[in-house]
Amino acid sequence: MDEQLRNENYNKYIKNKIPKTKPWPTLFNSFWVGGVICLIGQGINELLMLIWPNIDQTTQWAYVLIVLIFLASFLTGLGVYDKIGAFAGAGSIVPITGFSNSVTSPAIEFKHEGIIFGICVKMFTVAGPVIVSGVVSSIIVGFIYCLFEDYMIKNNQTQTIVFRKKPKIIGYYSVVGPKEKNGFFGPYFDYALNDDCFGENSYEKAERKILEHAVLGAIEKAKLQPSDISVLLSGDLLNQIISSTFTARQYETNFIGLYGACSTMAESMAVGGVFIESGLFDNIVCATVSHFSSAERQYRFPLELGNQRPPTSQWTVTGAGALVLSQKGEGPVISMATIGKVVDWGICDVNNMGAAMAPAAMSTLVAHFKETKTRPEDYDLIVTGDLGKHGSEVLIDLMEEEGYVLGDNYGDCGQMYYKNNQKVFMGGSGCGCSASVLNSYILRKVEEGEYNKVLFVPTGALLSPLSCQQGDTIPCIAHAIVIEKG
Repeated sequence: MDEQLRNENYNKYIKNKIPKTKPWPTLFNSFWVGGVICLIGQGINELLMLIWPNIDQTTQWAYVLIVLIFLASFLTGLGVYDKIGAFAGAGSIVPITGFSNSVTSPAIEFKHEGIIFGICVKMFTVAGPVIVSGVVSSIIVGFIYCLFEDYMIKNNQTQTIVFRKKPKIIGYYSVVGPKEKNGFFGPYFDYALNDDCFGENSYEKAERKILEHAVLGAIEKAKLQPSDISVLLSGDLLNQIISSTFTARQYETNFIGLYGACSTMAESMAVGGVFIESGLFDNIVCATVSHFSSAERQYRFPLELGNQRPPTSQWTVTGAGALVLSQKGEGPVISMATIGKVVDWGICDVNNMGAAMAPAAMSTLVAHFKETKTRPEDYDLIVTGDLGKHGSEVLIDLMEEEGYVLGDNYGDCGQMYYKNNQKVFMGGSGCGCSASVLNSYILRKVEEGEYNKVLFVPTGALLSPLSCQQGDTIPCIAHAIVIEKG
């Protein structure tokens, strides 16, 4: 008989003779044992949270891995882990406990050959190839990513940023005027003024003081000192954003002034999120403010002018909101930000801001849903900033034309802000509108677990008194921030 044919026949014979394994019981054992190991890891994690409630997540999971590695190594030394491995197979090999066993077992096996030529040489007999392969693969993937990162960014043209570190909101504070405290969100605000002047001799100085109070309140609620703040990100509606710049001079911290009109709260959170993600700053304050009287004097008419307000007009909220973003601590987190584009659909009427801003809100929402592959129903709450009753109705129609239905989980801060008997026509507006609602009602509900995922989309009209006087149309913008329960 030909030798090759003989060998083939013999191998077929042996293959048929070998006892067959039972895959389903083996898979089941691997599944439940692996699950128990993961459950133990989660239990260690929960225990660490009870012992050190302020520990950051990265350090927390590092401790979990250390404990699991120790336990597996200890059980290997007792001769127990090899029995678990024989029973569970991949269920005990795949978790990090399997790595620990693969290092400890040869160290025990070859200890009699000495520390150098026994333990040190043989320790990585099993784990060494895995470590080398993993490191080499990581280097190759990282090299490819570095080569094509710029190309990918330039060609994707995305508006959405995904925050892998998920910046944490560790403190927030809201200040409002006397009219605002009587609205729907009154019970949720941290501080309400008794008069619009807040003890100052001008509305502009009062606005500045409101912002200062909100910033300090957020810092104190975060259990920090002003000296702990890395940078203040703030803007407002007044010329040269003087409320923000004058507030910044009170604190010895870095300052970046922003202007997004009534979208400034989201703009500051997006910029702050990028700074936290980069690791350059530890604690960042995001804040904004508006005042009915100062805005009215700058953008429209003297307060004492005897004129009628048109039915599409809105009431600029006297209020401020501030929050502290941090790399560490506990609280709601920012998971994504969608940067808006300037949109102008030809509206000139400064008393119809809702109609002017609705297309900008639509543009950002559509971009967000497409890029994140989500739908409106994926969020517990979708809230725009200050479209008011008229603008939010327009937005609903525009979104339906794009194939998205905004249902009962949609609301607008401006529309909801005041009660019907407060005579504000279409509702609230101004930087302080969405900022004060976010930094009171919304974040409180996220912390309490009523909302687990919120899409916060304040809108801004990027006009000036000069552009209005020259007959320009109103360019607008909206930024979106995804806030999740921490």
